[in-house]
Amino acid sequence: RSMMAGIALIIVSFLLLPVFQSLEMWFVLRFLIGIGMSVHWIVSETWLNSATTSTNRGLYAGLYATLMGAGFAAGPVLLTFIGIDGWTPFFIITGAIALAAIPLTLAIDCAPKLEMSAPSERWSAIRKAPTIFIAVFVSGLAETNLMSLMPIYGLQMGLPQTEAVLLAAVAIAGAVCLQLPIGWLNDRMNRRTLLSASGLIGFAGALALPFILEPEYLRWPVLFLWGGVAMGLYTIGLAELGDRFTNSALSGANALYVMTYCIGSMAGPPIAGALMDGFGPNGFPITLIAAFSVFLVMATLRTFTKKV
Repeated sequence: RSMMAGIALIIVSFLLLPVFQSLEMWFVLRFLIGIGMSVHWIVSETWLNSATTSTNRGLYAGLYATLMGAGFAAGPVLLTFIGIDGWTPFFIITGAIALAAIPLTLAIDCAPKLEMSAPSERWSAIRKAPTIFIAVFVSGLAETNLMSLMPIYGLQMGLPQTEAVLLAAVAIAGAVCLQLPIGWLNDRMNRRTLLSASGLIGFAGALALPFILEPEYLRWPVLFLWGGVAMGLYTIGLAELGDRFTNSALSGANALYVMTYCIGSMAGPPIAGALMDGFGPNGFPITLIAAFSVFLVMATLRTFTKKV
């Protein structure tokens, strides 16, 4: 029912956007859309972790992340076909969002009973599993930078505009296509090891970025893998979250997980943009190198102390 309420809030707020021409009102409506999205996001992931076991949670987390990445990619593509004029795009998009309510009506009787976490427990998840939360912060930071600033980085490095735009497209394709394989691995090896390996690949990719733009045969496969690993931190962390937290603690931990991802997403472009203004195009990989380094240091420390 919470997810249905979130969908309803998104649809109503979205349909009010063309009614108002005020930028200030759009800020309010966009904020309400974000609330509806967060309800849907948090409850769906808590449901996912509650309905799976440690033996199959990685695969389902990978499928979930694949569909989420495909949705992120499909939105802008849809706009290229339907345009942005008049009521038509708003009707089409809200219709697409409404489709999400169909499976919910069929599954309402099998939804898990989620207990409320105590206020004192809601913030303790970060203290109990900081590696997971740093991983999802880095995932949000890296993904948003790849989508928003990668084309600018390519232009500043001298690539033609069409190739600069393709940099982000290939990274997003990797984020969509590699989550199922990562989820499959997630169920067949130690998740802490896989999380650390993904962070190491992310660090190596950021370090190598200035050197792989030419030749092309290196550029595209590295970016494809790098995009998959950036999203993979989210996938692996989500499954690990389900292993570490149960019952009332799970919903609170999942809310913090989504919050941390969003904070990373908001922080990434301003930080990278400022460094690119100060240090030129190399400010982009510097941001990502620093982020992955922080994660690797934490993961290493927690591994030596046998904690997550």
